[in-house]
Amino acid sequence: MRTPKLAVLAVTCVVVMLLSTAAMAAAAVDPDVDWSATFGGIDDEWANSVQQTSDGGYILAGGRFAGNQNDVLLIKTDASGTQQWSRTFGGSGWDNAHAVVQTADGGYVVAGTNESVLPGKSKGWLLKTDASGTHVWSKTFGGGDWDHFDSVLQTPDGGYVVAGFVDSMDDIDGDLWLLKTDAAGNQLWNRTIGGDGEQHVSALLPTADGGFALAGETQSSGSGQAAGWLVKTDSAGNLTWSKMYGGSGWDEFYAARQTGDGGYILVGESDSTDPGDTDAWVVRTDAAGTEVWSGSFGGAEPDHAGAVFVLPGGGYLVAGSTESQGQGGSDLWLFTVNPSGDMLGDLVYGGADSDILWGGDQTSDGGYILAGETSSVGAGGVDAWLVKISSGEVSGPVFVDIGGSPYADAINALAGAGIISGYREGDVWEFRPTRPLYRAQLAKMLVGSLGLPVNENMTLPPFTDLGADAPDNLYPHEYVAGAYDNGITKGTTDTTFGPYKNVTRAQLVTMVVRAIEKVSPGTVVAPPVGWPGLADASDPTHGANIAKAEYNGLLDRIDLSGWSVWDNATRGETAQVMHNMMLLIAS
Repeated sequence: MRTPKLAVLAVTCVVVMLLSTAAMAAAAVDPDVDWSATFGGIDDEWANSVQQTSDGGYILAGGRFAGNQNDVLLIKTDASGTQQWSRTFGGSGWDNAHAVVQTADGGYVVAGTNESVLPGKSKGWLLKTDASGTHVWSKTFGGGDWDHFDSVLQTPDGGYVVAGFVDSMDDIDGDLWLLKTDAAGNQLWNRTIGGDGEQHVSALLPTADGGFALAGETQSSGSGQAAGWLVKTDSAGNLTWSKMYGGSGWDEFYAARQTGDGGYILVGESDSTDPGDTDAWVVRTDAAGTEVWSGSFGGAEPDHAGAVFVLPGGGYLVAGSTESQGQGGSDLWLFTVNPSGDMLGDLVYGGADSDILWGGDQTSDGGYILAGETSSVGAGGVDAWLVKISSGEVSGPVFVDIGGSPYADAINALAGAGIISGYREGDVWEFRPTRPLYRAQLAKMLVGSLGLPVNENMTLPPFTDLGADAPDNLYPHEYVAGAYDNGITKGTTDTTFGPYKNVTRAQLVTMVVRAIEKVSPGTVVAPPVGWPGLADASDPTHGANIAKAEYNGLLDRIDLSGWSVWDNATRGETAQVMHNMMLLIAS
């Protein structure tokens, strides 16, 4: 078990602990708390799921318990966490929301449990609302036993894929359940995956090949009481493969993300390394589900991880709850790990009672939004809890010449990740954001942003104009080799690269799109026919990539009015495109 040494700073009712990240190799920033908000009254309320909405606000879904009745709770806030409206849905039984996503029409779809339609038992529940939270339709699925949905995705055809637990089909103990509907919630197909014991799923995500990955736990086999379980299916929900992870105890995944290389980062809890008390558990796999590394993090009391995010430039931000540190009960816990699974730093945030994380989402400003429940603050009892996490302070050089640049945030983020550097002038650093970008510099930025391996033992490309290869410097030879070997960049001829030639905006966009398609197939999609983009996409060589870049957000925060694709790309706007690229891949 990897247990960090912590220095505690208590401030009134909250405790915030930040450890030095001097050893940070890949994580971009040290996260910090921007703000938090609570929602509720005299009853008990909680949030199991949160997503940023298209207007910059947030949608939360969970439950409200009053008397002997539990209803689905749906809350919409603005970008500052101020409630705009709330809605409840349900009957006389225990009805609860486990997941929510915004739909293409601006409304919302909620997946959860409904016990009101079949008293004493439960069904999987899919609930659709409009943008104001007004009920549009609802559908229940399952038989006469304990069935529920835990995750939901909207598919490109406008329909939905939901995942959960079904106890009314196949074996007596319950299986993983994957179900596809059309846009109106009508069932198209239904799949169950499992064995002799129970199987539970907590995470559902689309994969780059058009299929799905599901993470949870299985009690059907493995060396312990429950094994962490990763399941891969094709686009029709048919099993491709499944893998188990863990030791002799109870090991379970609660969240997962696909990584840029097609692998997976999975988080949850495990008591295999510390029987009797769970630790936060992080597992990294390759694209076939083979474990690359795993780590347990925590102390003498129960700790768990409930959300994970891929950081720009590599490494991971893990969010969960801890009882081993903090002010009392359970507190929100954030920690970063590098690409090899070593903890770099952490933060604990909470009050004197119980504060628990249940879900999270990445935000458009590079930060994170987390949701759960708190007994430490609010109206009393248990309240739904929303916490905004900033990307934090950068760990790289501070540039003195980017104060007026529209790309300052992106430059700082990439510098903090060690992806870009500047020019030292005496005692200060300059980035020179308006200067043109060289081809060799772009190769370095792309390789660093994608986390591609670079070392002195690489076979160099057949370019004769890179100069002598210094044994103690990877620039430009090895960075060019990394981009060339991965099909991201080519030479100006078969034997020349043109390392110090300027890069045009059209060339920049094409190389970035090509890089994303290489490491994360399916992430960049073509805009629909007739889509009115602002950038000039008429060029037969680069036009399709320019349109893709604008449609997929790679040109966000760049003023496209009068933006000529044949002008030289500047260092500043290149940093912005790189930052947009990393956010897109991580989302």
